Formats: sequence, structure tokens, C-alpha cells
Amino acid sequence: MVKGISRRIVVVQPSDSTAFEQAIFIIKDQNKKTNDIMHEACQIANQYLGKPHVKRYVRKRWTNAHLFLAGLTGAGVVSALWVVSTIFSIPLF
Repeated sequence: MVKGISRRIVVVQPSDSTAFEQAIFIIKDQNKKTNDIMHEACQIANQYLGKPHVKRYVRKRWTNAHLFLAGLTGAGVVSALWVVSTIFSIPLF
């Protein structure tokens, strides 16, 4: 809450929006005409209603080749450990 400061605001209530009931704009301390301020506020509100500004996250999926290579790599590591433990007689467990 702001105390002791008087602010001018513009409340825009779009009629065709299902997402927003109202948009509230706090006006800078400038000497502009009321019609210009209202027009600019409506333009900004319409820009946000027209297109989404949130970038969607696209999950990368593993392809069959990725899964095959991961399995082949795991099998290669286990085989290498088995060969090393057999050659040097090192118990793995």
C-alpha cells in the first residue's frame, strides 16, 4: 500500500475478453490529454489480448537412436569392468 502519494490511474474493462475483467494502468506524471492516455491504454490492453507472450517449453524426447546408444554405452561400460576385473582378479562385489 502506498501512503501519502496521489496517483492517477486508468481502468480498462475489455468487453470481448474471457481472460481479464479489467486492466489497471498507473499514469506517469506527464501532461497528456485524457483521450491520448485512454487510447494508449486500450492499445496496450489489446496487444496483450491478441497474442500470447509466454514462450512454451517444448520437451525434448528421446529417440530410438538415443535409447539404443545409451544402452550400448551402458553395456560397453559393464563389459569393460568385467574384463578388467577378470584380468586383474579384482572382485567387483
